[in-house]
Amino acid sequence: MRTRTTSMVLGILLCQLLAAQEQTIEELYLQGDIKTMMMKAEAESSDRNFKMSALEKIEKMIEDGSASDNTQIVDILSNLASESVSSIAREQGYILNDYPEVRREAVRLLGLIGSNRTTYELGRVLLNDPEPMVTSEAILAITSIDDNEDRVLRDQLIYRAMRRQTVLTRDNRLASIFISSVEAIVQRDLDKINPLLLAEVVRIAEAGSGYNHAVRKQASGLLRDFQNL
Repeated sequence: MRTRTTSMVLGILLCQLLAAQEQTIEELYLQGDIKTMMMKAEAESSDRNFKMSALEKIEKMIEDGSASDNTQIVDILSNLASESVSSIAREQGYILNDYPEVRREAVRLLGLIGSNRTTYELGRVLLNDPEPMVTSEAILAITSIDDNEDRVLRDQLIYRAMRRQTVLTRDNRLASIFISSVEAIVQRDLDKINPLLLAEVVRIAEAGSGYNHAVRKQASGLLRDFQNL
């Protein structure tokens, strides 16, 4: 099985090289090393396991500090984070690349890199991804970025994602993560809160909000904490 898997990845890589046959050796070298090209090949496969394998390799690069200045790694993660949402592969009418767990993991890794570029990519996810578990991870990821230059935009993205999910699904886990993220944002921003986020917490706390008791209680508790600031 391992031999077959390796052969498939090498086949994808070979196709990439053939597609680039008009380029010089120097141009190919500048595009990235063989390790990055292998990860790109795995990520572009329609096979879920290949994609997860690429993500595991990228996480190791993030841990050893070799991914932060590698734009190709961010490109790979951005593509995986938007697959089947803004980038759809179909065969005989069926979507081939709809793997929410892959998108969620790609989103988590974008948050670990934490740059202006990854903030932009996370914003795209927040505005477009229909899966609550992916949106939840994107909220956690964008909240975790300490040196976010545009905090107003960050808050607006989180608010819009939460409003959309409230209208569509009222997912309790997502709402709970949203509330925890708002609390973290207020603590980091020195007790300042965007009125949009505050209004959304109030809506969640309402008895008729459609969320379960635990989530409404969490929201009400945060509102009480705000009153004591």
